[in-house]
Amino acid sequence: MIIEFENEFLNELYIIGRYMNKACAYSTVTVDRYKIRVDALMAADNVEQLKGLKSWDLRATDGEGGYSARLDYGYSLKFRVNKSVCTLIDITENS
Repeated sequence: MIIEFENEFLNELYIIGRYMNKACAYSTVTVDRYKIRVDALMAADNVEQLKGLKSWDLRATDGEGGYSARLDYGYSLKFRVNKSVCTLIDITENS
């Protein structure tokens, strides 16, 4: 899929592993898993290919192509899929 970043923070976190404009509260493990998830999203042709990966804990968040994938026990990656374009929205705390 084609990856789009909804904000600069997610782009910098993927490229250099931290955000230059403020301190990053995420552990190195969380950042590494974020990069792995983004790489897997790039390699996938569609979201159906990712549904069998139990470690992702992939869940639909709304009826408009929104999904959540677990990064670790504390954080999840929110993203939206529209055909072959995946837009990364945010990293949120698990509740």
